[in-house]
Amino acid sequence: MITTTVSVEQTSGAHAVASRILTINTIQADLDARRLWVDGVHVPLSRRQFDLLATLMDNAGRVMSSHDLRMICGAPCGPGEEVLLRAQIKALRRSLAAHPRALARLRTVRGFGYVFELRP
Repeated sequence: MITTTVSVEQTSGAHAVASRILTINTIQADLDARRLWVDGVHVPLSRRQFDLLATLMDNAGRVMSSHDLRMICGAPCGPGEEVLLRAQIKALRRSLAAHPRALARLRTVRGFGYVFELRP
């Protein structure tokens, strides 16, 4: 199940801060703070890794082409850029390696792109 939560937290004074959190089971991506938690544990990601994962989570269950992922994440779309995307996906997998349930959801669709599975 995918849920996007917008919560409002009171801070000092009269200011309120809204936080958008994308949740798939025990995986949470705070889109505003740009932080990822898996099973309640913070997983540090680079800017590009977070962009890729947030895009895949937001489109969970849908296969995203490599071209679409590069466009959405602001990466160039030249001929050699596919190699850079694969390197970023590999780095993302390394970051998720300590969390097998999250890692199992990130799947390569050979010859097309990537998908974040709703059920690993």
